Amino acid sequence: MLSSSSDAIQTQLDQGLLVKHSEFWFFDGSLILRVQATLFRVHISLLSRKLVFFRDMFAIPQPSEREEASYNGCPVLDLHDRAEDVANLMKVIYDGPHIQARIHRIHPTLVLMS
Repeated sequence: MLSSSSDAIQTQLDQGLLVKHSEFWFFDGSLILRVQATLFRVHISLLSRKLVFFRDMFAIPQPSEREEASYNGCPVLDLHDRAEDVANLMKVIYDGPHIQARIHRIHPTLVLMS
């Protein structure tokens, strides 16, 4: 199991146990998605705007006494998906409608908000 503290995440990066995604690691990102051994630093506002799942998740108040994982001042959210799938989803979200139409033909159940 991966540890959640900022120091532990940095140690895992230094040891090569975790990697920052080369395309979806934004210096001004506000959320880190930990997927398998890959970290994505993305924007909560954009994810919330485009995906109902994230909008609803961030709308629910979280208990203050819960210890939240964080790294570089950003909350860390563990996803149980494949890193390649999350990278493809981020490409759709960040790269726009021409990709969204193609993805919808391939995977019509994926719901993106405009």
